[in-house]
Order: sequence, then C-alpha cells, then structure tokens
Amino acid sequence: MTRRDAACQAKPVEQHGNFGVRCCDTHKSLTDQLSMHNFETETMQAPPTGLRERSKTDKRKRIIEAARAVFIEHGYEAATTREIATRADVSTGTVFVYAKDKRDLLLQVVNDELDVVNLKGQALLERPGSLRERLLPYFELRYRYWASEPRLARPALRETSEFLTPDANQGEEAHRFYARRPVILGHIEQIVRAAQESEEALDDVPADQIASLIFSLYLIEVRRWLNDEPPRLAKGMERLSAVLGLFVRGILSPGHEWCRLSESN
Repeated sequence: MTRRDAACQAKPVEQHGNFGVRCCDTHKSLTDQLSMHNFETETMQAPPTGLRERSKTDKRKRIIEAARAVFIEHGYEAATTREIATRADVSTGTVFVYAKDKRDLLLQVVNDELDVVNLKGQALLERPGSLRERLLPYFELRYRYWASEPRLARPALRETSEFLTPDANQGEEAHRFYARRPVILGHIEQIVRAAQESEEALDDVPADQIASLIFSLYLIEVRRWLNDEPPRLAKGMERLSAVLGLFVRGILSPGHEWCRLSESN
C-alpha cells in the first residue's frame, strides 16, 4: 500500500452536499474531468474525416465542371487556369492541387466521362448478333461521345496521341487514360472470340491479334473523322463500317501468293 492510499484511508470523508467523497476520490474525479476536457477539445479541433473528404470531392467537382465549360466556350488552347479557378470559385493555387497542368485538367474531364462510356460498352458485350452487329454499336458509343463536344475531343485525342506505352512522366491522368486501352481491347477480343466460336470468323488467327488490328483501325478513323467540321455521326459510322468491312473481307483472292505464305506460317 502506498503512502497516498494509506492517507486516503486515514483521511476523514469530506462532505460535498449529500455525498461523502474522500480527497483521493476528488483528485481522481478532477483528473478524469481534465482528461475528458482535453479529449473533447481535440475532437472539436479536428474536423471529421468525412467532412474533409466531402469538401475535397466538392472542390474537385467544381473545378472539373468549370474546366469543361471553359474548354468548350473558349477552346482548349485559349482557356486559362485562372479563368477556370474563377469559374470554380477557388484560387489558382487550389486548381493546381487537383491538377498539375491544363492537360491534366482536360484528361480528368475526359477520363471521368469515358469511364461511363466504357461501362455502357461493357453492357453491350452479352448482346447476340454477328461480328458487324456487335462491333458497330460498341464503337458508336465512342463516336457519339466524341461528336458531342468536338472542342474537348480534338485536343484530348491530340494530347494523348503519344500514349503508346506507359511513362512515369506522363502523370496519373495520362496513366488513367492509357489504362483504358487494355480494357477496350479485351472487349473487342471478347466479341471476336464469340464470332470464332460461332464459326463466323476463322480461328487460325488469335483473337487478341484481330482485336488489336480492329482497335488500330478505329483510332485512325476516329481521328480522321474528327477533322470534319462538324464531325457528323452518321458519316463517321458509315466510314468506319466500310473500313472494318474491308478488313474482315480482305482484299486478296484465296489463291494469292500472300495468302499462301500466310497459310504456311
């Protein structure tokens, strides 16, 4: 037993109102109150994590919406981060907390919207039909998106034309844009494999190689089409259908030397 405990036992009970409390109990009570006070003070000083996250989400949403509007109104080249900040009701410095530069802002706008397009495309994969009947609606989703705002589409495709392989210097949003390509290739490969399984398409060529060629044709055609003023959906899809049809049919007769070389390999 410590001296303090012994003193507590020996000390007469002090009267506080109708309750008898020893001095050590009073000391403990005060200590507990101070501890609780410190805890409550710390709790009040630190805002809940959920509120901070909601504030960050709200700021990002305002910045992205402002960037989209300014890009469309003035064009990507003429748009400034200062005007985007003013439109979003934040400081220019805050804009750079959420995006490292103007291209990063553009890619955030496009990435958010293309994520939705990808989900819609994935929903089409289970639909029955021929290779043509399944490929064209899949690509039409993307054509519709690009045609909706050419002032976003043209700079976005131009700024990402060099994204053939990942690069640590490209930034998070560039990686996010690039990471979508394997997903698209997987979707196309799934459509091609279904055509092979139904014997609509030959299975002597791997489905992933065919998917890669189809995707390459799409990339060429969509960039060519976006140079039109304005890019009309019907015209773009008609051209893509013709090019894909030519690819699927081929241009050589079965007995051509190149065909025989392909068969021997």
